[in-house]
Amino acid sequence: AKFADAHVVVPDYRLAPEFACPAAINDVVAVYKALLEQGVPPEQLSIAGDSAGGGLALATLQALKTTEIPLPSSVVLYSPWVDLSLSELNDTDQEVMLSKAWLAYAADVYADKNTKAPECSPIYGDLTGLPPVLVHVGSDEILLNDSHRACAALNQAGTPTRLQVYPQRWHVFQLHAGVLADADISLLTSAQFLHQHWLASKK
Repeated sequence: AKFADAHVVVPDYRLAPEFACPAAINDVVAVYKALLEQGVPPEQLSIAGDSAGGGLALATLQALKTTEIPLPSSVVLYSPWVDLSLSELNDTDQEVMLSKAWLAYAADVYADKNTKAPECSPIYGDLTGLPPVLVHVGSDEILLNDSHRACAALNQAGTPTRLQVYPQRWHVFQLHAGVLADADISLLTSAQFLHQHWLASKK
């Protein structure tokens, strides 16, 4: 499928450890506001993120909602990291990319020790009133439970969310698009999800 009318904007947001939370959120919010100011209608916008960027995407939506800025039409999250407290990591020996020690370091420098603050761990924030969410994750990930918990919490909050778990796949396996069939399927499914909500918003 081709979606020739779609454009991708990648915000150059500030990173930890030099810049802790909420610097990244503020930067992404600024980019989103700039798109609206340029005349892009919110119903033709979507937000996507993978790993820590998935958590950032949810935190950005929460920040936008508190300022009553119109939200995008949909959200796609790949292997999102939504709980920096690491309280419910998946007990697996199949993880090939991440370790608990590295996650703990990254969480501390980004959250400045306040790992359960909602802006750092959006699963503890307000998940009501958000646009539809699609979550893709691999079954072998140490962060698998973050996806399950996020999907359950979002649906419980009334935000329509769909979770797809890919068996025997690793953290952000979509990076292997073009050489891995599941990665291609995930990206195509995501594109169809985004396009579906763009079209629905025009009706």
